[in-house]
Amino acid sequence: MMVVRRELDTTATELANRQDESEGSRKRLVEQSREFKKNTPEDIRKIVAPLLKSFQVEIDSLSKRSKAAEASFLSVYKKLIDIPDPSPALEHAQSIQKRAQKVQDLEIENKQLRETLDEYNHEFAEVKNQAAVVAVAAATVVVVEVVAVAVSAAAVVIVSCCYYCSSIRRSRRRRARNIRQ
Repeated sequence: MMVVRRELDTTATELANRQDESEGSRKRLVEQSREFKKNTPEDIRKIVAPLLKSFQVEIDSLSKRSKAAEASFLSVYKKLIDIPDPSPALEHAQSIQKRAQKVQDLEIENKQLRETLDEYNHEFAEVKNQAAVVAVAAATVVVVEVVAVAVSAAAVVIVSCCYYCSSIRRSRRRRARNIRQ
C-alpha cells in the first residue's frame, strides 16, 4: 500500500509540475502569436491565419482533454490518499488468529490429558486392593489433574486476552460443565 501511495504522490507532483510548464508554454505561444501578427505582412497573415486557427483549436481541445484527465486523476488520488493503510488491521487479525490456534491446541492437549486421567482412574479402580499401586496411581492422578488444571488455566488466560474468541469461551464452559457431571 505504501508503494502505491508513493507512486501516486510522485505522479501528482509530476502532474502539478507539467501543469505549470504547460501554462508557461501557453503564455509564450500567445506572445509569439502576437509578435507574428505585428511583424508579418498582411497578405502572409491572411494565408497563415486558417492554419494558425486550426492549431489553436487543436491545442485548446488537447488542453481541455488534458485538464479533464488530470482532474479525474486528482479526484481518484484524493479519495485513495484518505484510505487508511490496512496493514495494522491485517497484522492484528493475524495475531488474533495465532492466539485462537494456540487456544485450540491447548484444548486438544487438555482433552488428551483428561483422557489420560480417565485411563488412570480406570487403572486405579482395577488395582484398588494393592496399597502400593494405589498410592502410585493416586499420585499420578493428582499430577495429571494438576497438569490438566494448569493447561485449563493457561487456556482461560489466552481466551480472556482475545475478546474475539468469545465463542471458544462458551464452548469451553460447556465442556467444563459436562466433565463435572
